[in-house]
Amino acid sequence: MSISLSEYRKTKIPNIYVSKNYTNKFLFRKRSSDGKRATKVVEIAVREKWTGREYLQEAMAVFAEWAKGKDMAASNVSRIQPNIKVKQLWDLYMETRAKTKATTGLAAMFNNHIKNSPLGSLAIEKVTLDHIQIFYNSMRNKGLSPKTYNKTIKEILRPMFKYALIHRALAFEPTLGLKLDRIEKKSKVINCSDKLRNLFSAINELYADDVFYWTLFALIFMGRRKSEILNLQWKNINFNNNTMLLERTKNSNDYIVAIPNFIASKLQEIPRIAELVFASPVSGETIVNLDRQVKKIRELSGVENFHLHMARDIVVGALAEASADIHTMSGTLLHEELATLQHYLGVDTYKATQKSSQVIENLVATKRLGYK
Repeated sequence: MSISLSEYRKTKIPNIYVSKNYTNKFLFRKRSSDGKRATKVVEIAVREKWTGREYLQEAMAVFAEWAKGKDMAASNVSRIQPNIKVKQLWDLYMETRAKTKATTGLAAMFNNHIKNSPLGSLAIEKVTLDHIQIFYNSMRNKGLSPKTYNKTIKEILRPMFKYALIHRALAFEPTLGLKLDRIEKKSKVINCSDKLRNLFSAINELYADDVFYWTLFALIFMGRRKSEILNLQWKNINFNNNTMLLERTKNSNDYIVAIPNFIASKLQEIPRIAELVFASPVSGETIVNLDRQVKKIRELSGVENFHLHMARDIVVGALAEASADIHTMSGTLLHEELATLQHYLGVDTYKATQKSSQVIENLVATKRLGYK
């Protein structure tokens, strides 16, 4: 039976295409060493409540094996089984992650602290909260900073076990209930409302005639991470209700967040020259460096030692000064965990960003700041 490529559309993963009609059906393509092209159609077994994202993750795992010359009965068997070891699960999970500086760092951390530990050799179905607590205590006893050993839980074990949950290899997430040590900040940002006004005043002056950079920084000054904005695509913006979908954020989740009206109106003025909203004006690809622009903002705003991630501290500080509740502040930063409530109470990031957008819009009142 002939295969029609027109029945499939590209995914973000090279050589993997998804059916236009079925989210669990994929087309694989590869070229062998002799130059011949091979094609394979794979159907992932239908699973209740799975989205296109979960099916794509499974397809990526199957493709990785097929590309190596191995074949798998993807419609019946998942490689994520309850009896695999933690270190094996990590390898499978990492195959679904893009290779970046961040994931390379996480892989190094896993190899250094988890792979050869007792936890690394446990079957995932046998891992309990006690095992996680013992591992966590051992990391603390090594004299590492809380930021480092918390990272092994928040950015390695927790998303990895969630991945196993998606594949029904686990009945529960074993890090559930673990209380993480608090990280004390070396310095606290104060007078945040004034600082936020000064930042907006700076971009109003610097980019009065440049809607591209004004909007880029305005979104960051709403509490967004730089990576979330630089990777934002036009297809993920809904101007009917002024929202944007942030895919694969730092904690590996997708979120819908509100776009303030005064920013949405400027966002629509940006020419659509690429899939990325903020594609580099030079290369058309993702912008790599904003140091020069940030330096100008720092100097003009007078915010000492300002860097882009500090904007998140300033935003949440300004919200606190405006008496915003903890759910709004946490949701604005896309933090789902609220101290001891972290495992019992979800955070509606859309409603949170709606509220914070209104607070910040009132705070920096564009009329007073004179943005054209």
